[in-house]
Amino acid sequence: AQLHRKANKIDEMKSVLAYGLDSLGQAGNKYYSKMLLLFQVQELKEATEVMKKAQDFAQKASGADINTYLTNMSQATKLYEEVIPMYEEVLKYPGVDDKTNANVSKAKSSIEVCKSSIEAYEAYRKTIKK
Repeated sequence: AQLHRKANKIDEMKSVLAYGLDSLGQAGNKYYSKMLLLFQVQELKEATEVMKKAQDFAQKASGADINTYLTNMSQATKLYEEVIPMYEEVLKYPGVDDKTNANVSKAKSSIEVCKSSIEAYEAYRKTIKK
């Protein structure tokens, strides 16, 4: 996995890590926590990039006229829906210290932000169509 990371072959790195996490499991594997950390950090990095794009659209929508709001929030919502599974990947594999793991906390809170933003947009959009 480290060789792929150093060669900037991120998809291959993630595949190796996922295979290791799936097949070896947590019990009795001294490398599990290191593989998990590397996997989570990469997933968070990719998810954060998408989340930033979504938040940029949401910020453009804030205080804008109705058409601009709807256009930007529609784009933001699509990105929020896209990024939720990315954050869920961080939560896919159990860790020894999930309660104190900052990666797990960030993923969970980001999923909640996405869901609440989607819900707020959908609720507002319904009021406009009436």
